[in-house]
Amino acid sequence: MDRSKLARRLIEASHTTADHEKKASRMSTIDETFGHKTIKRERKDKAPLDKYTSRTRRGYKSNRSKPCKCQQNHTSETDLSDIQTEIPPPPPLSDVSDFSSSLPFTDEYLIRRKRRRRLWWPSRETRAQMIPVITSSIGTFIVGFSVAYHALSEFIPPSLANHLWVQNLFCLCGMFGAIFHGMIISWPRKKLLSIMSMAQVISWLLVLFGRGELLLLGSRGIAGFASGITVGLVQVYISEISHPSNRGLAASLPTFASIFGSLVCFSASRVISWYYVGICGLIVSIVHSLALMSILPESFRYLIRKGKPNSAMRSLEKLRGRPEIHPEFNAVQDACDILSLEKDFGTLKIFRPEFYKPVYIAGAIMFFGQFSGIDGVLLFAFERYKNDALPSSGFTHFPVVVLYCLQLVATLVCGFLIDKKGKKLMLLVSTGTCAAAGLALGLYILFEDLEIVDPAFPWNWIPVACVIIYAGAFSLGLGPIPWMLFGEFAPYKHKGLAVVILGLLFWLPSLCINVTFVLMQSKLYLSGTLWFYTIFCIFGYLFVLLKLPDFKCVSLETIQLHFISCRGNKIVDRY
Repeated sequence: MDRSKLARRLIEASHTTADHEKKASRMSTIDETFGHKTIKRERKDKAPLDKYTSRTRRGYKSNRSKPCKCQQNHTSETDLSDIQTEIPPPPPLSDVSDFSSSLPFTDEYLIRRKRRRRLWWPSRETRAQMIPVITSSIGTFIVGFSVAYHALSEFIPPSLANHLWVQNLFCLCGMFGAIFHGMIISWPRKKLLSIMSMAQVISWLLVLFGRGELLLLGSRGIAGFASGITVGLVQVYISEISHPSNRGLAASLPTFASIFGSLVCFSASRVISWYYVGICGLIVSIVHSLALMSILPESFRYLIRKGKPNSAMRSLEKLRGRPEIHPEFNAVQDACDILSLEKDFGTLKIFRPEFYKPVYIAGAIMFFGQFSGIDGVLLFAFERYKNDALPSSGFTHFPVVVLYCLQLVATLVCGFLIDKKGKKLMLLVSTGTCAAAGLALGLYILFEDLEIVDPAFPWNWIPVACVIIYAGAFSLGLGPIPWMLFGEFAPYKHKGLAVVILGLLFWLPSLCINVTFVLMQSKLYLSGTLWFYTIFCIFGYLFVLLKLPDFKCVSLETIQLHFISCRGNKIVDRY
């Protein structure tokens, strides 16, 4: 073969190979870009897989039609494996940390900020529950305000001020209010609270604008009757709506509000006249009645018992502040169905363990709390130190204000500790400390009467310390915890009778102490009277130690089922 021909053939072969390589690269790009349309067409033609590339290239070359722009970004599932996309590696860790540290709000900063906020700002669930609790506790604030106002104000004429029944008319009407509360226990909680708030408004209107002795006495009677219903109703309502994890704190707020109401009344009397103090009470009562009608939800347990599950679920969702309420709602509903199957024994129900065990435990602690002698200690402090503290200002209620401030702090401490430590431990500390302080105070007064000690310095700090310790220890357990048991231990099917018994065990001892304290002091002297009440503190300590089961973070239905089964004192909640 001629060299020129050979060279020519080699050049043509090289050009042909280059053309084939260009065409192949171009067709592969077409297959990758427009593969979706090609596969669809080949599937219609039912072409074999081994002829896919050649038929596609020939069809594209012969038709010479450009695909639609909307199909330019489509890629087949079979072609995705052929596409090799290079993902850039992540930046080095040092670069990321340097970059995040330069930002003003990093993840670590936000976490620290959230933790700091949790220390002082409650969560959404806590706020949703505490708003109704605080709103209903304003009712006991008005009760404490009314007790202080009617006990120490000067609006009663002098002709009636010395009568014993006039001085104790508030407690006497409170007893009738407690009895009436048991009769209307089946009424809606929200509606009944609103009615009692309006009754307080009527009482303040009679005090401020009434003319005549009959209207003034009627105002005191209406205030006592409404207070007798309100103090028990608020406690029952809060116990029904509270979650077991923070029911202790929520149930201590009514006692806190009652003490705070008396403190505000005594403090306001130092600045303004008693007439304007009554104006303040009227304004608070009106605001409370409006708040009850607008923002207070109904008790979801009450709605479940009345056969309204949809309304109960909406109320529970509002109380918890979250939609995930089905486990708690189902547990409460199942327990209420079990408790509703309990047989009604009529008048013999008071002999059944599911009734008398919780009622006599809660009633005994309520009785020991009233007979612990706190009223006598406060009266002793008032009579002894009213002229020693701030003599130039003429403010004789200063000792009572100081003791109420101490009780306010102790009640708040009890609310924060009771969910963790339990009611039994708090009651043991409270009753034991009250017994020791009462014994020491009575012993000092006896030595003072016998002139064994000099009431002047350096022994004058002993009665002050005993009074302060006594008042603080009382508010640490014996003050708020009996009312917590009032709402928790009331039986499911016989709540009305239990409310009557427990209410009478509060108002009747209070009435007896107010009537007999001066008489006992004249017969037994002040030291003997304090020792008499100290004996009840000792009995209360032994009763709590031996009889009170330790309930901690459990539901109301679990407590009731425990008393029905009577199987020891250990309780495990369902949620």
